[in-house]
Amino acid sequence: MPYFLYRSQNIANLGGVLPNPQPPEDYQLGITEKDGFYLGYVDDPQKIEQIKDYFVCFIDDDTAEGFRLVGVTQLPEDPTDPESSMRDLTEEELAKQEKAERLLAKLRFRNSVESNIGDIPDIIADLSKRLEIIERLVFKVCYYLLQDQSIDQSVKDQFLSIVTSYVDAVDNGTLKTRVDLEDLNELYNRVYERVNTLTNLLETEYLSVT
Repeated sequence: MPYFLYRSQNIANLGGVLPNPQPPEDYQLGITEKDGFYLGYVDDPQKIEQIKDYFVCFIDDDTAEGFRLVGVTQLPEDPTDPESSMRDLTEEELAKQEKAERLLAKLRFRNSVESNIGDIPDIIADLSKRLEIIERLVFKVCYYLLQDQSIDQSVKDQFLSIVTSYVDAVDNGTLKTRVDLEDLNELYNRVYERVNTLTNLLETEYLSVT
């Protein structure tokens, strides 16, 4: 994937100036810009090292073409003719445009999350805390259930208020999670398809050779 996206306040400092970047032919910056994200090209991924602080992600050729088309509704019939008549985008071009728009939406969302909530380490820390609360609840309750014992009152007192608060907040709409925004079955299938793919990779590419 020689195309990539990056962000920078002044791409001239990186070797390119919109709209006519002038870096080496095998390494081009500032091909186009959409929503503060710039499209670049590099023939050797190792060359990305010089702008690693601005690098966002590599993208495939279709997404790169779609990135150029974001915000475009028509193209010239003959790009080499300044007076060419205009045409609508083809279905293939629209599909590539939509693919790029979805990627931009995801990148904007990630920037918003980082600005309003925190960076990836902050989010991981929050997820860890949530998991530890659930882990404690599950193991405490299972400890008694698996031994056919009544749950100790101290355990009930410790967790009932948390569970009640959560359920009440969900029921009255003051707390929303991804489950409230998407079809639960579709969300489950999508997530666990990835889990299954990850498990297969773990089995074939790691555990089988260690």
